[in-house]
Amino acid sequence: MTNCCRESINNNMLKMILARQCRAKIPPINHTAHRPTHMAAPDSTCTTLGRRSQRAKKRSAQAGICSCEEYYCGVQYGKYDLHRLLDTFCICFSNGDPSREWQLGIESDGVHAVEEFVFARYWMFLQVYFHKTRRIYDYYLVNFLKLALDRERRQSYPIDLKEYLSWNDQKVLQLIEKYSINGSNIWAHNLNRRQHIKEAFVSTPHPEENEDERKDELGRIAFVISEARKKFPVDKEPDRYYIDQSKTSSSKYLIEIPKFITETQEDEDNKLFAVPVFDKLTKKIKSIQDFSNTSEEFIR
Repeated sequence: MTNCCRESINNNMLKMILARQCRAKIPPINHTAHRPTHMAAPDSTCTTLGRRSQRAKKRSAQAGICSCEEYYCGVQYGKYDLHRLLDTFCICFSNGDPSREWQLGIESDGVHAVEEFVFARYWMFLQVYFHKTRRIYDYYLVNFLKLALDRERRQSYPIDLKEYLSWNDQKVLQLIEKYSINGSNIWAHNLNRRQHIKEAFVSTPHPEENEDERKDELGRIAFVISEARKKFPVDKEPDRYYIDQSKTSSSKYLIEIPKFITETQEDEDNKLFAVPVFDKLTKKIKSIQDFSNTSEEFIR
């Protein structure tokens, strides 16, 4: 799915939700123009969607991206009930007041679809994005581009927009083949011949629950890295030895669902739920943690 197509779907989805919630006809959104930062409410009050509208688009775009990448990777990890998820999207007003912040939320009977999406995203990260082969070829590609940019341009990064856009897949692949043939770039050789180093050690994706056990696990990882640097020329032969230290936890970071949006936590009167849920019985806005035991487990 192209970015243009995804943007069109996201805009139409927001228009559909707003029309259903407000029971009013929302004017068509011009997809060729810039993203709207304001949208008028159906009454006389002009309500600013602004940043919340962009957050809503980002959240719905993530759902589409997960499905696209699962399809093109040929795996089943990213499957979830997208139609049910979209059908239960709704607009949630801060403190039930339409004149205040608007958020993209979920109806209470759609919580299970959200849980399914969170797990699908989690499996995609573990099985695809953090896959050892993908990670090592990312490393090769980054190092190849550093050398290629320096030799082709005599500087590290294209600043001009047109020149930046000219570095497309076709150009990069041609450069990989060019430098692989003349043998002047070991990274190009590895990429072109699909030759990569093998995995020798990997830590567990899940951090230990107990603080002492977590410290022991981190100590063990630090010991392995230290010993590897002593016994192997990691820094001198980067094409033969590589220590891939991910900056974030592949488990906690991806599935941890905060109760409130970070930038609103300090303001007691204007706290916004990170994932607001519209309770169809009480007609109140609550956090997803009030409905999902799975989300409660994620937070702890």
